[in-house]
Amino acid sequence: MKRLFVFVALAAMVLGAAPARADKCPLDIHACLQAFAHMRDRPWLGVEIDTDSLGVRHVVRVVEGSPAAQAGIKPGDVLRKIDGQSMNDWFAGRSGWVMNSVASCVVERGDRETKLALPLRAIPEDVLDRMIGKHMLEEHLAYGGESEPEVH
Repeated sequence: MKRLFVFVALAAMVLGAAPARADKCPLDIHACLQAFAHMRDRPWLGVEIDTDSLGVRHVVRVVEGSPAAQAGIKPGDVLRKIDGQSMNDWFAGRSGWVMNSVASCVVERGDRETKLALPLRAIPEDVLDRMIGKHMLEEHLAYGGESEPEVH
């Protein structure tokens, strides 16, 4: 399963390189930071999810105080739809949302679907900062800032 951290951010600097890993970020640092900058303009759920090989998004963790927590999303839920869109379509688009509005969210919990009211909010700056820092440490600086990891 590919782990996707929808709750992003953590700033720090590390010198030296670590052994190469298969999950290194495919973007160079500049492009990666530009992608993170776009997160300020998109709705934040506040969940950590695992996406299986079929594209099913399983909630692993819910950030305390996040929109997902306020909606009642729980670890173990499967995200099915937001505003009537499949999760693939919603994650791909996510434009046109109105800050501080509420979206309809459908989750699969156990053997039934549950409809929840999901508040749409921007990601808090401190959460984004921690997410960026964590990502930079684990996916870029662990490789010494190289665009390609060294293979030994």
